Amino acid sequence: MKKLKRIYWETKYSVYDDNLDRQHQYLFEITNQMIDEYEEGKDDCREILAKLVSYISEHFKAEQHVMMKMRFWAYDKHEKEHQKFIEKVEEFINACRENPEGINFEILSFLQDWLSTHIANYDLKYGELLKISRRL
Repeated sequence: MKKLKRIYWETKYSVYDDNLDRQHQYLFEITNQMIDEYEEGKDDCREILAKLVSYISEHFKAEQHVMMKMRFWAYDKHEKEHQKFIEKVEEFINACRENPEGINFEILSFLQDWLSTHIANYDLKYGELLKISRRL
């Protein structure tokens, strides 16, 4: 079994909103829990994926509320990225229903990459606007 590197939230990922930062931190924690379960050879990935889906839904709503409130210029593009993520996770859930042999490397690689890439390439854009608006 391949060893995976844990991912950790760092201040460079801050979007200058305490609630959203805490939510991002928890998403990193869930991903690390999934890595732990994968390395422990857990047999069923459905429970942790359900936890992820439930939480990510809450997070996306909170994030979208903040972006709408500030009239974020890239809201539509950001929303499309969220939808792509949800669709991909749904694919993983369906795969786990058909063959619940545990969390596989593909799921974890996707989550690790998506979290750091999405936050760095999308969330930090509205974060910069939040930072500026808080200075005014």
